Amino acid sequence: MASATRRLLAGDYTPQSDGDGIWRLRGGAEPHWTLHLRGLRDVDRGESAPRTLEPGGAVEIDWDGQGAGAMLMLCAARSSVERPGRRLHARVAILHEAIPGLYADLPLADHDPGARRFWIRVMRIARVPGGGRLIGWIARRRAARAVASTRR
Repeated sequence: MASATRRLLAGDYTPQSDGDGIWRLRGGAEPHWTLHLRGLRDVDRGESAPRTLEPGGAVEIDWDGQGAGAMLMLCAARSSVERPGRRLHARVAILHEAIPGLYADLPLADHDPGARRFWIRVMRIARVPGGGRLIGWIARRRAARAVASTRR
């Protein structure tokens, strides 16, 4: 059985409606995040789909481990005891967070000097008009030779 996951996204956010009950909340502070929501239902007001969402100061997300969606608490920029925030339920909630330096830490393949020269030549030939056909012709010719040599 999967357990529930909870996240607090601090910092100001801006809501944007994409129509058909789809909302996007974008966090402005570093690191940037985007929360995609579908099938929103206002828990406190009893609305099936909220018409408007106000910009706010923080979002608390509580995903259900059973796949029943997520509960959201949208906190205003200056929330108080009298106005704690807005509780919503989303059928689908997808969080996209930018991870700084993600690709810098990956071990990427590096070509040796001979392979690098080969691929530079191939790309130069491909840019010439008719170069793609020439590369295709060479590849088909080599493939035909390889099949012929295995039949001997």
